[in-house]
Amino acid sequence: MALKAKTNVYSIPSTGASVLKSYAKGSLIKFKTFSPNWYEASVIVNGQRKSGYFHKNDVSTDTVAYTQTKYDITLEKALDLQIKAQPKTYATAYVHKNALENKNGKWVVTGTGWNVRSGPSTAHSVVGN
Repeated sequence: MALKAKTNVYSIPSTGASVLKSYAKGSLIKFKTFSPNWYEASVIVNGQRKSGYFHKNDVSTDTVAYTQTKYDITLEKALDLQIKAQPKTYATAYVHKNALENKNGKWVVTGTGWNVRSGPSTAHSVVGN
């Protein structure tokens, strides 16, 4: 995990080297041991994969802990409540909630034949399927 507000990835294992990329504090990052003071990571910079280096003081190798909160409501009920509240989205297309399935933490459209609409109801025009 990145420990600093701006956790730098260096081009070579030196804090005086050019910075390839930076991560925000708390970002989860994957890296491997390079030396006693440095970790190596593969990062994407301008669409290209590069090797980069984190200083040991900039990252944590501790196991990431998380908390889980249980709510006395089903996911379907929560979704119904959000839809009734006229949800705002950055997307410009909508599918019926039954078209969605959570796979490994990502929502995906499953099956075929679902109408993609310009708004969140059947009153909106179909823009594709």
